[in-house]
Amino acid sequence: MLVEHYRQNPGATARLLMAISSPMQLRNFTGGQWTGAVSGATFDTPDPHTGNLLFRVPRSQGEDVGVGLESLTSAWPYRETTREISPERWSQVLMKWADLIETNWEPMVAVMQDTFPIERSECDAELALTVRFMRSMTGNAIRWLKEGSVVQGTGGQTATTVWQPRGLCGLITPFNFTVEIPALQIVGALVAGNLLVVKPHELTGAPVQALLELGLEAGLDPKVFCLIHGYGAEVAKLGTTGEIDFGVFTGSTAVFAGIHNAGGAQWRGETSGVNPCVVGPGAYAEADFAAMVARGDGDRYRRAGQVCARRAIEFVHISVADRLTDGVRELAGRRVFTDGTNSPVLSWSNFRLAGRLESLVGLGGQVMFGGQPAEIHFNCQLKDPFQRFGYGFFQPTLVRLPIARLSDPAVVHAIQTECFGPVHTQFVWETPAELDLVRRFVRGNPHKLTAGVVSRDPEFLASLRRSLRGYGVVYWGVDAGNKGAPDWMRFAPSGPLAACIGGRLSDVREVWMSLEEQCYRPGPAESGLWSA
Repeated sequence: MLVEHYRQNPGATARLLMAISSPMQLRNFTGGQWTGAVSGATFDTPDPHTGNLLFRVPRSQGEDVGVGLESLTSAWPYRETTREISPERWSQVLMKWADLIETNWEPMVAVMQDTFPIERSECDAELALTVRFMRSMTGNAIRWLKEGSVVQGTGGQTATTVWQPRGLCGLITPFNFTVEIPALQIVGALVAGNLLVVKPHELTGAPVQALLELGLEAGLDPKVFCLIHGYGAEVAKLGTTGEIDFGVFTGSTAVFAGIHNAGGAQWRGETSGVNPCVVGPGAYAEADFAAMVARGDGDRYRRAGQVCARRAIEFVHISVADRLTDGVRELAGRRVFTDGTNSPVLSWSNFRLAGRLESLVGLGGQVMFGGQPAEIHFNCQLKDPFQRFGYGFFQPTLVRLPIARLSDPAVVHAIQTECFGPVHTQFVWETPAELDLVRRFVRGNPHKLTAGVVSRDPEFLASLRRSLRGYGVVYWGVDAGNKGAPDWMRFAPSGPLAACIGGRLSDVREVWMSLEEQCYRPGPAESGLWSA
């Protein structure tokens, strides 16, 4: 299987062998078996490092989703596993699963970087968090998830409050965090007692398959989940079928809107890459300036801007704007593809990125740096029948727009349009009236995932606090930035970020379980009234 191939052929050797011989065949997993699509159809994804074909992926359709759903419901008629899988058993599986990730660290890093080239430190951080989370979800932690309360009423009535699994669940994972987000979601869903259909992104399904291969090796019950590869538009049944009791989606706002509009009301989504950051006057002490420039560069351009919590729109006071921009320009210019500090853009082609840039310039924007396709030495083609995807290779780019244009609906629409790539916008403000424009934009921004306010001035921080109510995570102070969520909040599957992150036990329960009150008044018992 996939992990074994990387065990035997470390790093670039695995890619080379697949390029010389044939692409590595990914597989669906249904009914406890690794299999291809029902139709036998496949599609190929290229190696972002070289442009060679790398993986051959099952081109699943609605019928494959049906097979997966049938395999789960036939094995578990009550659509939950808590009656048969004990906390002790889950503890054994999760501890061994974490151990296997550690012993297969290098193969996991290799498959992650082969599908989405990023810095080695980013891969290590994802794997470390995954291991830590698995080990924290053992023993009494699992028992606590299902704790309830019992109250004796009058007349023999008993009221019981219990946390129940949601049932048969769906999971659609993103392309940008290829292990961390899928792992935390999968573990949270299964430990809570649900059955799970997993649909990874079409371009980055290999790390998810590798993760589940290790889970099966650790003793994960093969009947509690299925894995379905394929194009999202062709596996749309997963998002709209009434068979799914609950679903979690991580990805773009437009795709999630399509799921909801097609009838997937039971799905919750963590979306958005449109996060504001307000930088106040004299925001940085001299001693902190270099670190804050590095933070600004990382917030915008790590993973080529393909992070939902990135700093997409910044409003910088004139006293620090030019110096901050010059510092970020220097650091961003050092980002290259050879070491993963710059990454290919997996969801936007160069054509789309250039169109985005052209629209911003047409609205009065000035390109401060970047603005061109990055130099690469190969042609990475992606044959996508839906023409939505294409590997883009673009320079880190910053476009500065006049603050007066913030009252123009066309400008507001443009900067609020989600763009997963290294093209970001900046406004420079100076006067109280201009800051009021910023406040109005921040309050009206429909994408309220994260926000940041950078300042050493408590009064300035307080003046913006009301405008930022409703955002899932808000970063304040000199270390503020849209850096993602803290370690315990790195799950981000759905709903308001503060309540549905899932790295904590309470969040796992909030997302993957439902609170049920059962009131029972027994009467005279009589057996034999019903038989299966």
